Amino acid sequence: MDQIQGALPTRAEIPAAYRWKLEDLYTSSEAWAADLKMVETLANEFVSYQGKIGASAETFRGVLALRDRLSRLMDKTFVYAKMKRDQDNTDSQSQALVERAQGLAVRVGAQVSFFLPELMAIPQSTWEEFLREEPELRKYRHFLADLIRRKQHILSPEEERILALSGEIADSGANIFSMFTDADLEFPSVHDEAGREVELTHG
Repeated sequence: MDQIQGALPTRAEIPAAYRWKLEDLYTSSEAWAADLKMVETLANEFVSYQGKIGASAETFRGVLALRDRLSRLMDKTFVYAKMKRDQDNTDSQSQALVERAQGLAVRVGAQVSFFLPELMAIPQSTWEEFLREEPELRKYRHFLADLIRRKQHILSPEEERILALSGEIADSGANIFSMFTDADLEFPSVHDEAGREVELTHG
């Protein structure tokens, strides 16, 4: 079969100037894996705050700061894995990275699911007192105000844990669709306005 003149180029055929540089996130998969372990370490540290979030302004600041650090690192590891897979959805090693990142996200989500219910159990007057005592807490004022707005939608610790554990199931449909359309499904070719045969793409 003759090669289509407008066939999609492989990633290797695309000039480096037009490819994203995942090295800016991690220089290697080993460095990424090291941060996965750090996520687990931070999650275990976070769990140590269970039942103590409202103990003092200092503790309150500590748990919120740790939450930020854990969230940023989880986002970084997941984004890297997802973008690595998106470079080539047929690459099994890249698929495995996403599976590891998703699995860890679900486990960590279940571990820290106590956080919001426990936070909402602290009287708002206590929050305000903590904000007066700890100036660094003032940057969380909007975050706390938003939680108050969503209070009726926050579940019990047990229900939040169940919701967190369902993460992989909830994402499975989107993952299957992505693999099907980006890796398995072959689109036909058409002729453009100049009469050249070009390969159709999804989207």
